[in-house]
This record gives sequence, C-alpha cells and structure tokens, in this order.
Amino acid sequence: MKKGFKIAICGACGTGKTTLSNVLAEKLNMPVLTNKGRDIAKLIGISNFNEPIEPTKHVLCHYATLNERISGELDCKDGFIADRSVLDMLTFWELDTKKYYPQLNENYSGMIKSHLTNNPYDLLLYLPIEFDGKDDGHRSIGEHRNLEDKILSRLLNESIGKVSSKNILTIRGSVLERLEAVFQYIRSIESI
Repeated sequence: MKKGFKIAICGACGTGKTTLSNVLAEKLNMPVLTNKGRDIAKLIGISNFNEPIEPTKHVLCHYATLNERISGELDCKDGFIADRSVLDMLTFWELDTKKYYPQLNENYSGMIKSHLTNNPYDLLLYLPIEFDGKDDGHRSIGEHRNLEDKILSRLLNESIGKVSSKNILTIRGSVLERLEAVFQYIRSIESI
C-alpha cells in the first residue's frame, strides 16, 4: 500500500468500528486515530450522553473533538486508520447539537467540507447496523442509533460524502469477512 494512505471507518455506535480499526492497523502496520470525544466530554463535565446536557457544553465538545480529529489526521503524514471519520462528527452535530445554535451550522459543516476537500480519505468504510449494540452511557442504542445511521447514510450520498473519498465501501459481516472485503478492495484500487 502506498505511503500516506488514509482509511476512515464510519458507522453508528456499536457497529464494530473500533474492532475493525484495531485489526486493520495491526495488519497494515498503521497508526489508529481513536475517537477522543469521550475524553474531551469528561474534561468539560459531560459524563453521560443519555442525560440532559447544557447546550454550550454540547457545542464545545463538538468543536473540540472536531479540531482534535482534524489535527490528528493532518499530523499523520504516513497514513492512518481513523476510528470514526469527520462525517461521523457531522452526523452527531446534526443529531444532537445543531438545534441549539443554528447560526453555527454553516461554520461547523464548512470546517468539515474544507478539510475533506483538501484532505480526502483514500478509502472510507461504512459499517451499517447489523447487530444489537449496548448502551454504556456514551453509545446510544435504539432510536438514537437508528437516527445516527440514517443521517450518516444521507451524508454519504450527498455532495459532502462524495468529496470525502472517491472510494466509499459498505462492508458487512464478521470481522474476518470485513477484513477480506477491505483487502480485496484495496487490491482492486491498487491495480488501477
């Protein structure tokens, strides 16, 4: 695989992104960019996303997490595996935060569009909901999870999704089946 190859994995909570990220990183000898949202949330006083959260803390958490992710992606010049993409962050913004400060919607989505236009992923893997998740105070299950998947699916089909990567792959199945699908796809785009 070429140096600097950037893979991002997106999907609703509990779809296996972290598991796949870690296995891919080990197999490809690449660093994993983990989601720092939980750590950032704790720093600003959010301990449980299933309880009411002050709107300003929502906004602060989203901006801090987005800035941390963009910086991390830009710092990894030799390539990376991202456990969540910036499209996931836009999904959470739309789902949880944009209603509080609609005047910030254009700014937040503009940061993501600008980043993706200038730094698209070489491969964006979308993991749809295939199995039940578990609620741990950060992962929402049920209707919230389904809405997350619906918004992300819409974004992937809109212009922002098309800017994010020329290679968007939906993968399903066990970890081994997903790995095989990813490696098969990488081989196919490398041979072009």
